[in-house]
Amino acid sequence: MLVVLSFCVIAVMRVVQKVCSKKVSDEVGGKTFFHYGGYYNLFSALFSLITLCIVGFHGFDTPTVLCALGTAVFMAIELFSSIEALKGCSLIVSQMFSVGALFIPCLIGIFLFDEPMSLWQWVGLALFMVSMYFLIAPAKKEDEQVKQKMSVKTLVMLVLSLIAGGFVMVLQKVFAVLVPDGNVATYSFLMFALNALLLYACYAVLAFQKTKQTVEKSDRGWKPLSKALLICGGFLALAVFAINQLVTTIAKTVPSAILYTVSYAISILITLLVGVFYYKEKLTVKNVVGIVLCLGSILIINLL
Repeated sequence: MLVVLSFCVIAVMRVVQKVCSKKVSDEVGGKTFFHYGGYYNLFSALFSLITLCIVGFHGFDTPTVLCALGTAVFMAIELFSSIEALKGCSLIVSQMFSVGALFIPCLIGIFLFDEPMSLWQWVGLALFMVSMYFLIAPAKKEDEQVKQKMSVKTLVMLVLSLIAGGFVMVLQKVFAVLVPDGNVATYSFLMFALNALLLYACYAVLAFQKTKQTVEKSDRGWKPLSKALLICGGFLALAVFAINQLVTTIAKTVPSAILYTVSYAISILITLLVGVFYYKEKLTVKNVVGIVLCLGSILIINLL
């Protein structure tokens, strides 16, 4: 029952994560990205610190620190690439590529975690790849018979987000396996704190760098975040904290193929509803086929 509840919370938090990224995608660019990323990671670290105060300050060992550092780097890459991708694609397409990230821990789990994939799971993987074609297929305007193709930059950012997200999951699983009695709150706190330090260090360099060209004083130095970024950053901090805490905890007992696919299957449906009814995103027939194939691949992986 606890695992089922965890899956539901993870799925909802993934949607919160995507909605917040969508809302701020137009505002977050250049050095603002590093400020925003550092801000919400500090809040996530604060949530982890509160949890540490409850469960106790222990588990600051070398494997935990290394796993946290690696996760922090990949999370920063995932944040940047996902926000950039959302500037050129719909919420549901971005969500589908996030789902694609789950195949990385599934494949790596064969070799690192002794979690072999069955023939049907390989079929599910192939079906998922086919679904990607339909999801990124060009759409047609109703009033203009002009195809809107996804830009190369958007596609690259989607793929980069997929890879980075996959390795975040891998490192969560590595921590769970290497340190079975480890303190998840310690891992989360270190990961978010290191991520915040990394992003703010980059922001400081960009904010105060000297260039050969004349730079207005107003363009340099620390800039306050807008109200929208502050609010979305707070919700995003809660979402990523909850996802990391729950995923890392149940990863100790649940196989990767089930752990990530179930939560993503639920979040796909929620994201679809949010995109259509809140953001008024229109789905083409090909997009719908892609979603059905994607969900079918997830069911195959888990049930056969």
